[in-house]
Amino acid sequence: MKTRKGTYKIAKNTGWQEEEGSVGYDYPFMVHKKKGGRWKVSHMATGHSVTGNLPNLNKAKEIANLLKPYTIFLMPDLETWEMARTRMRNNKPEEYAKLLKIIRG
Repeated sequence: MKTRKGTYKIAKNTGWQEEEGSVGYDYPFMVHKKKGGRWKVSHMATGHSVTGNLPNLNKAKEIANLLKPYTIFLMPDLETWEMARTRMRNNKPEEYAKLLKIIRG
């Protein structure tokens, strides 16, 4: 994944918002940091943050790579993501626990 400086869009409580900073894309994730901020991993389709406050780009890339096998992140919107998350939590609790461990560090 290559990163570049420029603008990118993320989701906030008020809707989609553009930020200026550094960004790299690796479907279904993007790693980004706003000027003066810390690295985050966000879901490209929804724009929502998966995890943030990461110390460096390498850690952000590592987390994105660890999360890629989880098909829950292939959901196109927040509503279907929530349904998939509920199914995973109820039907595959061990897998869900592993996912949370990656996200929470």
